[in-house]
Amino acid sequence: MHDGQMLFDETSTWNKQEWKIDEVASKLMKEGITKDFIVVGIHNIPEIRWLDLFQKKL
Repeated sequence: MHDGQMLFDETSTWNKQEWKIDEVASKLMKEGITKDFIVVGIHNIPEIRWLDLFQKKL
């Protein structure tokens, strides 16, 4: 998942919110809704994150 710093720990995010991916994933697997899986979070670089979100003019 993109923005890996936002996935698990609200104390380390810019807005003090997290996406609660660990809680949601655990619930889905425990209830048998999905097979077991892992979540890979890719940390972004805040100073250049906008380059991923806005197209450049060619």
